[in-house]
Amino acid sequence: MNGDIKYFDAHCHLQDKRIVDSLDDIILQMRKNSVFKVVCNGTSPDDWEAVKNIAESYDEVLPAYAVHPWYLNVSDDWKDILIEYLKSHNYSSVGECGVDKNSDFSYDLQKSILFEHIDVANQLSKPVSVHCVKAYELLWDSLNSVRCDIPIIIHSFSSSVEMMKQLCKLNVFFSFSGTITRKNSKYIDVLRKVPKERILLETDSPDLLPDKDMLSAAGIDCVENNVPSNVVVIAEFAAEVLGTAVEELVEQVESNFERVFRKI
Repeated sequence: MNGDIKYFDAHCHLQDKRIVDSLDDIILQMRKNSVFKVVCNGTSPDDWEAVKNIAESYDEVLPAYAVHPWYLNVSDDWKDILIEYLKSHNYSSVGECGVDKNSDFSYDLQKSILFEHIDVANQLSKPVSVHCVKAYELLWDSLNSVRCDIPIIIHSFSSSVEMMKQLCKLNVFFSFSGTITRKNSKYIDVLRKVPKERILLETDSPDLLPDKDMLSAAGIDCVENNVPSNVVVIAEFAAEVLGTAVEELVEQVESNFERVFRKI
């Protein structure tokens, strides 16, 4: 492997109980595979301290804190607590928050909490990682209606080329996960047409495992849980789809990552 190449995972959950006990091995595997930085996203105040501790323990990890649309039953002071966590690390970000048709909470509440996150992000000049499932029109209407001075990353983008083009009117970046590697993926056409300066890659570890045949071809044992080093497989597949050298794609992703999360 080219010693100069660096991979970046824009979205994962290292604090997840399925993999947290294996972190030393996971980080070692990242280093062997030239995965330079990963963004570890919190999902509620219950896991923010774990995210903070992981980021303090491993230089490769950048912390992100937010309330996921599945976990909106939070205390009245959640926003103040969020601000304190975000201030504790120079390269922290807001994430993951968003809107989800499958959430038990109303769209009105989801939208309100999303706006609170964006308000904090604007105050602190932090990027925001957004979760969206089957609610892209609501997300577009929401983002288009508020001041967003900061980059918005839509993690594991899962909508149409038309929606991608709409969102490009805003300061939005599109993060592609292992779902693009799966047979007959609907999002390959989006990847082909998204502006290259808007592309990020992610694993969403421990979820969204890439295609197991691709992992096997890369010499990776088929496992149940995804890990950040699998971003290498995603990058190689994405480069093939785009008809470019993986080194060229990874260099572009590095540039995009630094524009979003700042040069580290």
